[in-house]
Amino acid sequence: MPGAAHKLNPLVLSWDAAMVHFAEIGLKGKNRGDFIRVLAENIRRVLPGEGIRVSEHRDRILVRFANGPAPDDTISAAASVCGVAFVTPVRSVPADLAGMSRAAVQLYRELAWPGATYGVSAKRNCKTFPLTSPEIGRQVGFAVGEATNAPVNLSNPDIPIRFRVYDDKVYLEGPHIAGPGGMPVGVSGRTMCLFSGGIDSPAAAWLMMKRGCRTEFVHFHVFGDPEKVREGKIIPMIQAITRPQGQSARLHLVPYTAFEAGMMQTRVPQELELVLFRRFMARIASRLAVRSRCHAIVTGDNLAQVASQTMQNLTAFDDASSISVFRPLLTYNKQEIIDLSQQLDTFDLSLGKYKDCCSLVARHPHTSPKLETVRRAEGMLPVEDMTVSALNETVCWTLD
Repeated sequence: MPGAAHKLNPLVLSWDAAMVHFAEIGLKGKNRGDFIRVLAENIRRVLPGEGIRVSEHRDRILVRFANGPAPDDTISAAASVCGVAFVTPVRSVPADLAGMSRAAVQLYRELAWPGATYGVSAKRNCKTFPLTSPEIGRQVGFAVGEATNAPVNLSNPDIPIRFRVYDDKVYLEGPHIAGPGGMPVGVSGRTMCLFSGGIDSPAAAWLMMKRGCRTEFVHFHVFGDPEKVREGKIIPMIQAITRPQGQSARLHLVPYTAFEAGMMQTRVPQELELVLFRRFMARIASRLAVRSRCHAIVTGDNLAQVASQTMQNLTAFDDASSISVFRPLLTYNKQEIIDLSQQLDTFDLSLGKYKDCCSLVARHPHTSPKLETVRRAEGMLPVEDMTVSALNETVCWTLD
């Protein structure tokens, strides 16, 4: 049936390895090797088990499977790692025209249906190979046609037959499985992500991970016992974005009660409660970030999505933080965020019922408060006592 050739199916042809290709890393200069090593290590953590060997090369990473063909889920897992442009299953073939032709004919016969077109292409990374890339395509393509009488379509074949020629090996390639691109986690510093359990925060955290950041998480909870957090959606959501990167994660749990107790000691305008709570979160998150040697706070804010995310309210938040605040979703619309969260498998989790701290604060916040007004209202609160109390009651868990 048409399209079957594009479905990854290692049972059809025995792939003995997977080739991991990267794009952005390839543009690096003297530190390219360091970036490749980090990416290779992340892939090793994602693909545990015996019989898997990961080797680093200047322009790719090779994953070998000693115990049989490469399974679909293993190749898909490698393709989920940040820094990967695409992954393709490969099979080593003899480094001569006859061996390449036999492999191409076998691939077509295993995958073809009546009338299926084919096209042969090659990328010659080894310039000492006796045939150029176009010559390989023409001669191997001729051999396939002679053996099968199949129709040729070089622009959009039903069955693309691709070869990669290296100094030591020639590989027949399978389907290209797209990766997220970007940079491998661990090359761009550390961030502390405010994590609410909604749709936005996991998407924001993942986007920072895609830029190479290791990410810790801070969550403000309403429970008397932080162990109650284990019963909800927070931990599964964090693991949904960290495990595919081979990363553990630290989760800082901060009680809401310290803010609530401070608010009970004085009266502030109700419409400023939410902006004051967000400033409280900024203070706590920035201090935790400094303790953990993180370089910035990350939030899931995007401009003008809700009342608390107007430019004035975002400015008020930044004013309370002692370190930089990153907002990778700032210009996204809601549908774009939903689409990303669905790709990350966090969307359905985010819809689960959970008691969010912000639901306890005034529901009709001021959308354009002056910073001086916010500071003056905050001056009526025992801010430092609230902050110290919250930090003293914060617990930190490591999530595998």
